Amino acid sequence: MIEFFVGLQSDIGEAIAPNDPWEPMPPALYVWREAMRPVAERLEKVLGEKVYHFHDLDDEHDDDCCHRFLALHCWCSLLPESNFVRYLLEATGFTDVEAFKEALIDPVSYTQPFTYNYAFVGIETVTLHFRYLPSGQKRRVGIAFRTEAAKLRAMEIALEQIDADILFLMPQSLITDEWIKEATIYGHPIGVWHDFNTPVAFLAEVDEIHVVSDENRPGRGFDLKVGPELEVLMWYAYMYGVKMFADEPAAWILHNPETCLEGSGVPERIAAIDDRRRTFTEQLGKLLVQTEYGSSGLWAGGNVPYDSIDLPFPLIKRIAAWQRNYDDALIPLLPGTADEIWWAKHHEEERNIVKAIQEALGDRMEVVACHKLMQSKMTRN
Repeated sequence: MIEFFVGLQSDIGEAIAPNDPWEPMPPALYVWREAMRPVAERLEKVLGEKVYHFHDLDDEHDDDCCHRFLALHCWCSLLPESNFVRYLLEATGFTDVEAFKEALIDPVSYTQPFTYNYAFVGIETVTLHFRYLPSGQKRRVGIAFRTEAAKLRAMEIALEQIDADILFLMPQSLITDEWIKEATIYGHPIGVWHDFNTPVAFLAEVDEIHVVSDENRPGRGFDLKVGPELEVLMWYAYMYGVKMFADEPAAWILHNPETCLEGSGVPERIAAIDDRRRTFTEQLGKLLVQTEYGSSGLWAGGNVPYDSIDLPFPLIKRIAAWQRNYDDALIPLLPGTADEIWWAKHHEEERNIVKAIQEALGDRMEVVACHKLMQSKMTRN
């Protein structure tokens, strides 16, 4: 529960002065706050706690800071017909705005103990931004971090993802069943990875990623404090167009991550990695496309990791989705998932994937569908 908030003039000002929402003090707001001075003094005497800090209008770095009841009083005074005020009346049972305003400045209403917090000194309050999915949609969210210091912020991010699938990338030493359960009470945990050296495979499994740095950054240098593996993950996300968020354990945003990664020489490291992927791919003579539980769906003597082969990322993501659908169907929550219709669609996508891989690689190698190969052997026999 946030007892106080900062920035009355920006929040209220945008509504009451839409032509100039950044006006330092719209006239209507100034009249209201001056009327609050005797009210705040009376409440302070009765309650023994300060309820309003009136900022110095000549100090551009100062701001109003007040108890939330007075913030609501401001809304009710300046925008009594707004949907928000109507909601407040409905939620509290009041039928009259003026009666509700009287209750907001009545000392009797302040039964919840509180200590005044001057918002510019001490703990910074950070509001969770809950993200709800539209009906019928799915979102897979990856959350990556490396240290105990980042663990709390990673949990906060997970709690914001309402009804989303959540995949963690974190050290094995930090994993506990209790923490995973607590962090995903509003979402669906779909796994925990602890291999930081497979960034392409991880990105292929998610629609967006959130990265939390190891610690809060004391300066503004290029070091994002995420370590070399997550630097690679972040740059691949930037290259592939995967939606990315990054912040510190204290929830401060890591600004301009692409610039910082460039300054740290990450693109050059990525170029070397991609050269090795191309070399590996050129040495392959034949590629087999076959789903097997827990695999990549690609085979050449053994399972071919997504981080080893040189294929366009959208195609890798498509292969990963096809393989994941197979895994989910073979160990389904409901029996009978992999019926004849499912298998027909599965094999059709297999053929389409083979065609797409062959087009991407050209004549460098032969790409074969396992299902087609098995059918050919059965025909010969």
